[in-house]
Amino acid sequence: IYRFSAQGKMLSAIRPPEAIIPKRNGVDHFSANAPAAGAKKPEPANPETGRQNNQGFEGLALTPDSKYLVAILQSAARQDGGNKPETRNYTRILYYDISNVDQPKLAAHYVTSLPVFKDAEGRTRVAAQSELLALDEHRFLLLCRDGNGFGTKNPTSHYRKIELLDVTGATNLAGTPYESLTPVAPGGELVSGVIPAKLSPFIDMNDAAELGKFGLRNGPPNDRGNLSEKWEGMALVPALDAGRSRDFFLFVVNDNDFLTANGFQVGAPYKAEGGVDVDTMVLAYRVT
Repeated sequence: IYRFSAQGKMLSAIRPPEAIIPKRNGVDHFSANAPAAGAKKPEPANPETGRQNNQGFEGLALTPDSKYLVAILQSAARQDGGNKPETRNYTRILYYDISNVDQPKLAAHYVTSLPVFKDAEGRTRVAAQSELLALDEHRFLLLCRDGNGFGTKNPTSHYRKIELLDVTGATNLAGTPYESLTPVAPGGELVSGVIPAKLSPFIDMNDAAELGKFGLRNGPPNDRGNLSEKWEGMALVPALDAGRSRDFFLFVVNDNDFLTANGFQVGAPYKAEGGVDVDTMVLAYRVT
């Protein structure tokens, strides 16, 4: 986790516990197995422990009191069942006390089980998380989804929800062997005695009736009316309704992944596979 000044100068960096650091053959190795042309691929392709390829800290949130910086892995570390798509559900949550921003301290380390669903072939899969938003010191909104939607070969999403994450009562793994390379969920099974943070469904983004109000849908035809794949941003603002003081607007935004039929990047034009144009889109939910 890198800290920068407003002028763009890097000020500091937080190195997470060894449980998170990707290691190949026992040493730190951060390659995502996406070598440049002519470069050698890493061996093995995926780390043996730590975050797996392209599944690092996909969520970062500051608690409203600005005391804690909270980071969460996109899915399970390799030693925690992250070596199979059906057992990647137990992911790690790190709490850093930044009361003194120059000396961040790891205050807590939790696990939570991400949602599990069946894909079109009936296989068990894990809905990796894409964004974390703090409501208070203990509760968060967590966006979990599959990899389907407009811009991909599979137009229908089987899981796309915003969950309520609550760490109250969860076991704090800070200072335990689980901060190192001891698995907390070997093979996707949580070890005895460890209580995970609680996850509860809050908003189903694939709700057909809600989407239909605005001419949107989940599934075919695979055009711009179909929700795209990468919903990865959330923000919460008060509704400023005197009669409903606890009402807020939750804004959810996608990453269009540079998918366009008329792109220009690194000095050259390009066209996305299939010639699709994925719009940047914001969904607004009124929530209490």
